[in-house]
Amino acid sequence: MQGKGIDILNLGLVVLSFWLAREYPYGLFLFAYAILGPIHYLTEVNWIKEKKYFFRSGPWPVVAVVCSVLLAVPFWLSYAITFFEVESEKLLQIASVITQYSFAFLIIPLFYVFRTKKDDNYSYLLLLAALAIGIAYFFSDSMLPVLIGTLIPTLIHVYFFTLIFMLYGARKSNNHLSYVPILGLLICSVCIFILPVNADLYSISDNVKSEFISNGFYKLNTKLRNWIGVSDGRSFYFYEEFELRVQMFLSFAYTYHYFNWFVKTSVIGWHKKIDFKSIVVIGLIWVTSLSLFAYDYALGVAFTIFLSYVHVILEFPLNALSIKSLFVLDSRKIE
Repeated sequence: MQGKGIDILNLGLVVLSFWLAREYPYGLFLFAYAILGPIHYLTEVNWIKEKKYFFRSGPWPVVAVVCSVLLAVPFWLSYAITFFEVESEKLLQIASVITQYSFAFLIIPLFYVFRTKKDDNYSYLLLLAALAIGIAYFFSDSMLPVLIGTLIPTLIHVYFFTLIFMLYGARKSNNHLSYVPILGLLICSVCIFILPVNADLYSISDNVKSEFISNGFYKLNTKLRNWIGVSDGRSFYFYEEFELRVQMFLSFAYTYHYFNWFVKTSVIGWHKKIDFKSIVVIGLIWVTSLSLFAYDYALGVAFTIFLSYVHVILEFPLNALSIKSLFVLDSRKIE
């Protein structure tokens, strides 16, 4: 499928994601995260690896993996403490400290990507790490690092960078119809916050509520509410109107982000980079993740959280290339 067909399909998926998010704001998020998320992480990491990370040679993959592991450690420790009923104050302290510096583990690879020198100087990397950790420590009592550290791998990745990449593709194709799904994405986003919402019409199962709370998915909502000054950042109510709208937007953004990736097979041809060995590895990991999510949703989150972070960080060079291309049409194609 090419050209007009892709644009129509994209618009249809925008509308479908919007409708599902309006109907099932919490359930859709849990479903998309568990079913679509892992296969997206695996196929994108494989594609980025085959495209040489859209970055010069050097320690970049190692930087991305190390930072992703550090970001995932608090989730692993939290699950170990809960699942194995380990009463360890030490583990809780370790998880708390790493969470406090999670901002730094995203800033290090982000700034590393925007480095202009062609050589890979390890002294620069160490200096960058020290600077990022110092900033995180200095602003430890501020909401800003927490907010940025939360938004980069979530909303910024699934919504802003998806929008940027769609704009890049539309500009590259020089086809006005390619801007229609982008317009649809923006209109649906606005509609989520202006169309009437009747909380009495929603019935959220106890299982959905339990998984949403126990896995900490509510924290992004509360941080956003606290940031804009409508709550203390601690309370969370499933049926409160603003809460519903925020969750609709998150579910919409995540679901379309995953849908958009699978549509890109005809645009950037990422499926062409998957050989038989990759199919087997990706298939086994995905089936394993599905099984773990089915057995215990929290175990599925713990199993896939590293993949979630590493695919976000490995995409930084591609994000930088896409942003650059919006201002200067780059001769380097993303395909």
